[in-house]
Amino acid sequence: MTASIPSLLQPLKDRLAAATPGPWETREDNLYDEVDVVHDQEQVSFVASCGDKHGPRVLADAEFIAHATTDQAKLIAAVEAVETLAAYWEETPALRKGTAAKDLRAALTQALGGDTA
Repeated sequence: MTASIPSLLQPLKDRLAAATPGPWETREDNLYDEVDVVHDQEQVSFVASCGDKHGPRVLADAEFIAHATTDQAKLIAAVEAVETLAAYWEETPALRKGTAAKDLRAALTQALGGDTA
């Protein structure tokens, strides 16, 4: 059974909703030890200790973590926009005859880790 795109997106949306909302930022003052990732609105702070403590990966990993909530929200919105477009294509008589919408949904489903069979 093929999972629907909304059902594949729901766990991502749930994790995003459970997280402290962004934007987060990094604080580089501890770059050679650890990098703080902070959310100033609620005084939430944690240290991103990403393994390679004495190099540029620490900052890159911390930046990735700090932007995860806002980036994930943008990606979810983009996938939902494409899903809406696919629905429009299926509802438009001139476009319904082709397989574009089906192919688009299959590609999205596969990218989200769902079964396309």
